[in-house]
Amino acid sequence: MYAPIQFIDHRLLHPQLTYREMPPCASLRPFVACYWYLKSSSPLQEEVPHRVLPDGCVDILFDFTAGKVNFVGVMSKADLVPLIGDVHLMGIRFLPQSIPFLLKGEAGFLANGMLGLGEVWGRQAAFAGKVLVPELSAAQRIEIMEKELISRFKHYDPDPKWSGMLNFITEKNGKITIAELADYYPISERHIARTFKSLVGITAKEYASIIRFQSVLQQLKQMKSSINWSDLSVHSGFYDQSHFINEFKKRYGITPGSLIADACPIFPIQSPSSLV
Repeated sequence: MYAPIQFIDHRLLHPQLTYREMPPCASLRPFVACYWYLKSSSPLQEEVPHRVLPDGCVDILFDFTAGKVNFVGVMSKADLVPLIGDVHLMGIRFLPQSIPFLLKGEAGFLANGMLGLGEVWGRQAAFAGKVLVPELSAAQRIEIMEKELISRFKHYDPDPKWSGMLNFITEKNGKITIAELADYYPISERHIARTFKSLVGITAKEYASIIRFQSVLQQLKQMKSSINWSDLSVHSGFYDQSHFINEFKKRYGITPGSLIADACPIFPIQSPSSLV
């Protein structure tokens, strides 16, 4: 099953910030990647840029400081979110298979953007008020979220061809052309283009590129010694190292060489089981 990574050099995570990811219950694992939590131990006196990476997912974002809840669409490139003051955020990261159900096949209007949850779901967003109650712990909030999501997703039967297409792209680590995808099913390239734009909000080519980028992050996560960027670029299906560097910069926001120093490997955000 696809496991998206929000990758970060451990030295770049501000010392006042704590980030955690918590897995969903078994019945929600086909639809929810994780619940995540970002909190400052004390108010940030200066803006801290927090890097959010494209992963093909959508999120419901709870901002407890502002008392707001937003729906965040699929992103195609890295976004630097400025954090300042009291930071207390929590989110639900939904897997790509769930997006057609969440957005009713109209994902294009939210791609690379964000709207209030009420603007997207209307009255169905009412449960968010229960999550925003200040006195609750992270575990109690997740309990409320899961109760709501279990109730919703029990009526959802994903289209097998759509799920199969996403799984196929993941199995190929994004190293697939749309022509190859069309031949495999078989359906027309035009139909694939319309389907992805409607159901996910971005093109199939862009989606496959994001999955390939995520595959690169997975490989970096597993490396225990120095990184051979040339070998990594070839193994990831890029024509040459220059092509790889340009694509990495688009998705991460900086070049690989700027991300780490010397032979130090990149560290991902870990996902301890304990809640804060």
